Amino acid sequence: MRELAALTVACVASVVIAVIALQLWDSPSLRLPIASESDGLFTLGIFKSIHDFGWIWSNHALGAPNGQQFYDFGTLGPDNLHWAMAWVLERFASQPGVVYNAILLVSFPLSAASAYAVLRWLSVSRLAAIAPAALFAVAPYHILRGEVGHLMLAETLAVPLGVFLAIAIATGIPLWRRRTGESPRLLRWSTWTSWRTIILCVLIASTGVYYAIFTILFVGVATVAAWLTTDHPKAVLLTAGAVLVALGAVLVFNLAPTVLYHQAHGANAATGQRSPNESLTYGLNLIGQVLPPPTHRLGVFGDLGNKFWGETTLTSEGPTWGGTLSVLGLLLLMASLMAAVVGGAGKRFVADPRLRATSLVALTAALLGATGAGGAFIAFILNPSIRAWNRIGIVLVFCGLLAAAVALDAIGRRMKERGPRASWAFAALVPVLLVLGGWDQTSSSMRPNYEGTAKTWTNDAHFVDAVSDRLGGKGEIYQIPYLPFPESPPVVNMFDYSPLKGYIHANKKLKWSYGAMKGRPADWQQEASGLPLPVQLRAAALAGFDGLWIDAAGYADVANEAVTPARITTGVEPIVSDDTRLYFFDLRPLRAKLQRQLPPAESQAVGPELTHPLATTFGVGFYPPESDAKHRWQWARAKSSIKLDNPDDQPRDVAFDARLSAGRRAAVQITLDGKPIGTAIATPLPGRKVDQVVRVPPGQHVLGLSTDAPRTVPSTADTRDLRLQVLDGQVNDEAILDLADVKP
Repeated sequence: MRELAALTVACVASVVIAVIALQLWDSPSLRLPIASESDGLFTLGIFKSIHDFGWIWSNHALGAPNGQQFYDFGTLGPDNLHWAMAWVLERFASQPGVVYNAILLVSFPLSAASAYAVLRWLSVSRLAAIAPAALFAVAPYHILRGEVGHLMLAETLAVPLGVFLAIAIATGIPLWRRRTGESPRLLRWSTWTSWRTIILCVLIASTGVYYAIFTILFVGVATVAAWLTTDHPKAVLLTAGAVLVALGAVLVFNLAPTVLYHQAHGANAATGQRSPNESLTYGLNLIGQVLPPPTHRLGVFGDLGNKFWGETTLTSEGPTWGGTLSVLGLLLLMASLMAAVVGGAGKRFVADPRLRATSLVALTAALLGATGAGGAFIAFILNPSIRAWNRIGIVLVFCGLLAAAVALDAIGRRMKERGPRASWAFAALVPVLLVLGGWDQTSSSMRPNYEGTAKTWTNDAHFVDAVSDRLGGKGEIYQIPYLPFPESPPVVNMFDYSPLKGYIHANKKLKWSYGAMKGRPADWQQEASGLPLPVQLRAAALAGFDGLWIDAAGYADVANEAVTPARITTGVEPIVSDDTRLYFFDLRPLRAKLQRQLPPAESQAVGPELTHPLATTFGVGFYPPESDAKHRWQWARAKSSIKLDNPDDQPRDVAFDARLSAGRRAAVQITLDGKPIGTAIATPLPGRKVDQVVRVPPGQHVLGLSTDAPRTVPSTADTRDLRLQVLDGQVNDEAILDLADVKP
């Protein structure tokens, strides 16, 4: 009962501090998510996908008409326990905003419980464990990540568990234990200690890939340290090896959907690819680990933090400061580390094995996370997939609080020896630490902008309701401007994942063009976005799209670039959101008009050609593209080829459009799979326009170009075999191009 009471105090205190920091009483509704922009929209979209379609990997309402396949975004798999939490919560509350807020609030007691359990497993007394556990749960990292949409990172339950595994290996705490006596061979290891370790590995490897990778690295370093200092190196290797195997097995299981999908469909070079330089951009500012943020409640601390954060351009993902108590704990770990380095093997407090093992984990975290240090080595030499090494800062926060807890425990034991009054005085220290720590780690700046969020959220909801009413609650909507999914830079002022606003507020019978995985054939809108807007709208209407969604934030001049052309092309007036950011045009009248104007065969061909476009690749014989302010061209050798892939089950007519230029007048033979289909003439710049129509059967084919033009060398420094210049060359579906000639 005492254990349960202490754990309850730590969990409740974390929730109270978080509620005060977020000033939740100001939120007008639980349905209003604390984060509703950019990454917040991404997370809300996943929650709604789980509600609508059962899980995260497939969503039939996004990426219309083909649907969204999420397998390329493999880092979602190791968050399976978070998705399971969302699935359970959605049995009671279907609104994604409610689920987001609930998971964020639950994450505070979960993190506090995890920290408390680890402190107790490391023999810290109950009273000494309460405040550090609660303050870890409300570290600024946790609160601020939740506010910007990094909900899965905000839930830090795995951090103390990973640190515990490393400390246990370094100090010899049993992680696997056999039963004594007679029992079947497999059951001998079925003990609480062994099951606890397995459960920890499942939790760590199923609540985020970052914390899982950090744990694997900490365990690896602790294993080497223990192996170098123990008299039983084989036992250390077996213990650590079993932990790493368990972690790896759970990770592999969680990543299996992505691995199997890539085996069947090939890797995606456009999604989830990281540059090693990102490890420098998102490295850990160690000074930011000890300097408070400029928003600190104490003016002196705020001014101190502003000396760095007000000047630096290396902001990474923001401060990782964990509070004054954590910083004091880090100083204690530094003292323990210095004592160990100079051979301090006495019975002094700083020689406590827990402190020394924790200092090893903290040092490893600092050397991995610091900008240009271990994380950069991994990114540049091994693999750049893990790029945001500043996220390891929360490990340093916990290490500092763990050291503080060990120090508090030592103080508590000494006070207990002095008698009951001293013991009561130490017990009274717990609420003082909670109050001072909560005041120290939070600030008024942590309050979300509830008013602004409520206004935008309500505006979007009303607009989507109006669109749904116009379409009768079902249909397909074409969204512009085109924004690749996922992880894309802003288009003018339209930020990443903004097109998800429609899906989040709609029922699943409304389908949206946004959300097809970039780099896959389903992302047909990338190619369609290059067509003139009137052609896009006519093609989208014939392809079955019932409406047009325009986000004004994606245009410098939305009236002239999108709204006026859409009004002229469709002949209808739009529905406009209250904030005039969103426009909706009904495309059904346009489709009916086009079907009356065009031959049936031609109008029916447009849909497949738009949503299943011919894939073209300028291949053998072509040099990389070059461009200037007006044109884009590729130089070609005497023989060059363009790969064509017709995904449809019917032949389609495509137009090869280009301006062919050579040093002198030259013939260019055009072939399809080696069979001549036409001859064009290339002339000196600006060249002669070519418009060759080719009927391409289903499947993969090769469009060949061969010329008798002599080698052209623009400069003596250019040693390439340049024969032909293909200016603004492209292969387009003929039926879609014909839509440009349709009268408005």
